[in-house]
Amino acid sequence: GDPAFQTVQYGTLLYGLSASLVRPDKYYVGVSMPRSIFGSKESDYVRQFGRDNTFYVSSGVIFDLDNQMYIRPSLLASYRPVTGVQFDGTVMLFFHEKFGIGAGYRQRGDLMGMAEFNLGRLRIGYSYQQNLKNSDLNRYIANSTHELGLSVRFGNQSRSRL
Repeated sequence: GDPAFQTVQYGTLLYGLSASLVRPDKYYVGVSMPRSIFGSKESDYVRQFGRDNTFYVSSGVIFDLDNQMYIRPSLLASYRPVTGVQFDGTVMLFFHEKFGIGAGYRQRGDLMGMAEFNLGRLRIGYSYQQNLKNSDLNRYIANSTHELGLSVRFGNQSRSRL
């Protein structure tokens, strides 16, 4: 064999699993394990990223306030053996199905602000997240994030409000 490949470890299978129930105008419920790791504990991948699988349960529902506005709360629960169960919750308020604004909270102390623009098949979103905990680490690093999202819908132009 080639000496350059003698230390390469094989035998790790990595794949994702998910299932969801969606009614685009009303609700969604989903479960997933996006990075499922099975195989050798000695593989290069496991040494680099760890062996813990993360499990997620997500849900959201739409409540119509009137024919111009609706509210969309959602919840994400995650479980990882190292961190235990953690929860994220968000609430978005939409106007005329074109613009939404919202807020969210993560169990570990993060507060989020969000905005979304719906332009037919195209959605553009922005999110800002800041950790509110006053830890020594927050004094030395910027503990906030900015995120931009872009979503394009293909196929049948059914009006999903999720």
